[in-house]
Amino acid sequence: MFDRLTSAAEKGRRIVPFVLLIAVVWLNLYIGREFFTVETSARMNSMQGFWVAMARWAGSAWWTPTWWPYWDAGMPFEYTYAPGIPALTALIAKLQGVSELRALHMLSGLVFTLGPAALYLSLWRLTRSAAWSFAAAVAYSILSPALLIAPNQSFAFSTLWSAERLYLIADWDELPHMGALVLWPIAVLCLFRIIETRRWSWVATGALVMSAMVYASAFGTTLLVISALCVIAATGLTRSTLALIGITGALTYLASCLAIPPSLMRLIRIAADSHGHGWSAKSWTSLALTALVWTILLPWLHRRVKDSYLRFFILFTTTSLLIVWMYDFLGHQFIPQPDRYKLELSLGLAVACVFSLRPIWKRLTSPLQLALLTLLVALAAEQIVAQRIFAKNDLWGRDITQTIEYRAAKWMDAHLPPDARVMLPGSMAQWLNAFSQRPQWTGGSWATAPNPKQQRALEAVYGEQGAIDGSLTWYRAFGVQAVAVSGAKSPEFWKPFADKTKYNGKLQVLWTEEDTTLYRVPVRIQSLAHAIPEDARSTNNWDAIKHYVAALDAERLPGLTFKWESPNQAKIEGNVLTGEAVSVQLTHHAGWTATANGHTAPLESDGIGLIWIRPPCNGSCKIDLIYTGGAELILSRWASSITLLALAMILIWSRNRSVLISVHSRPVTEILIPRTSTNEST
Repeated sequence: MFDRLTSAAEKGRRIVPFVLLIAVVWLNLYIGREFFTVETSARMNSMQGFWVAMARWAGSAWWTPTWWPYWDAGMPFEYTYAPGIPALTALIAKLQGVSELRALHMLSGLVFTLGPAALYLSLWRLTRSAAWSFAAAVAYSILSPALLIAPNQSFAFSTLWSAERLYLIADWDELPHMGALVLWPIAVLCLFRIIETRRWSWVATGALVMSAMVYASAFGTTLLVISALCVIAATGLTRSTLALIGITGALTYLASCLAIPPSLMRLIRIAADSHGHGWSAKSWTSLALTALVWTILLPWLHRRVKDSYLRFFILFTTTSLLIVWMYDFLGHQFIPQPDRYKLELSLGLAVACVFSLRPIWKRLTSPLQLALLTLLVALAAEQIVAQRIFAKNDLWGRDITQTIEYRAAKWMDAHLPPDARVMLPGSMAQWLNAFSQRPQWTGGSWATAPNPKQQRALEAVYGEQGAIDGSLTWYRAFGVQAVAVSGAKSPEFWKPFADKTKYNGKLQVLWTEEDTTLYRVPVRIQSLAHAIPEDARSTNNWDAIKHYVAALDAERLPGLTFKWESPNQAKIEGNVLTGEAVSVQLTHHAGWTATANGHTAPLESDGIGLIWIRPPCNGSCKIDLIYTGGAELILSRWASSITLLALAMILIWSRNRSVLISVHSRPVTEILIPRTSTNEST
């Protein structure tokens, strides 16, 4: 009898952690269940239109290098955005038979729900304490502690109770960022297990999880670097630890370099510099201040906190707080967009605060514990109800077809040639290709824009006031045939034009609704390819750009034709004479090649980042423009594919000890670094 009771009690203890996991999942499903029941609650100020467009039109881009002609005068698909969220959206849409918009809304719900669940599971496996892991996951689910110490506006205790996580994922642009955060606790678990076990299986698991974070968001890369440094500092600096983390990091990048090839990292740096988020002298100061805090904090942590996991979370939370505070109060930063790391700060605070209270809780009397627990449960229930009400009011279904973004897209599809490039402002650009395959001069994310000169031209157009000669020059240089301007009363969200009336009475009106007007740009030949004198090639000099536009205006009629054969191939036909070159108003990239009448034609970039071809023609000329991706993007895809396959094989083989016992049982550092001291082994 006693044995049966003992066995039942043991089974009960085994079941409890899984019951708590179900409770965490239920809690978040209860709060945000409209994610799964309405078509969409998307706001047009969000970037959700980006991800819908990628999910809808990517086609073969998931598998092979593909040109994306829709944004910023064209770009490689790799430069559009981190592919994880759009790829999952496309997969859900296909599997569920729903629209990409509905699929994205469902994915938002999954990320919202699974984030706290992943945190609970990882903490439970790290600490072996299901109850305290559950408390941390609940705190992360329903509280916004970052806003209490780093408020978005003025300080208020009430910000602690804000539904910040739901608001950011539903209303703004943090779905990819939060997608990376779903995987982050698992990555942290893997980092600790790699150091503790030194096994290839954990190295492979960690590299796969961390590469998935990179595919989800560029923030995942920075988050991984910070986390790896915190793990090393929390566990102790040894040769084997550095080797293990270094090997895992190298495998992670090789597995994910499809999402962030080297050239894209360079573009991200350039974009960060141009938007005030790049490296500067202040960055050294902020980095030095962070190092100073670490130098003071680490010895104290190693003396007073015996649990390496808690040391990690305290160090990670402190680092996140420094990143946010230095930017908010000093204007200093050493990573791009530091103000967006409040998500990491809230997660870290939830874990660090809950587990720091555990020793204090154990010293309390049982009646006091019961009283406090009753109060905490009541407060949690009150907060859950409040967040449920917020979610119901925030996640109501919206009819996208009634928005100005949708109506403008459909009007253009009905009345403009399908390949006519347009320039749309703000949210209209962000959502155009969710509804249409129309190419545009705007539309992309500034953080990964492939042509910095195009971005500077765009800023000049938005900032121009009074005369319109400057903007018309830029439009003609980049082949823009129509431009929309959102007035003060327009429902378009951002309204970026400084002078919203500058085209009134000067350009032909094509369409107007709700203080939003589409104008025709006067271009002589409506084609993206032009035969012009070689000496008209543009440079980065304004006079040379005006000379280039003048050559476009004087081009011989009927001009060259430009036709897309596929996303990666275009055909240009017409007369090209000796002394002339062909200007193609597409963003130049090393992946483009050209042949003219069957012969190789030199292809390079002009002064504003567009394609410049010198075909060996004197008369009729047929040019085939082919995009292959170039050596870098092809090698990146091969490197990612081979690394992912190798990591999967390691996982499969390491589970079969009889087949690969040496790989499974021998520590990875025994193979790569000879063991010199027993103190380095765990």
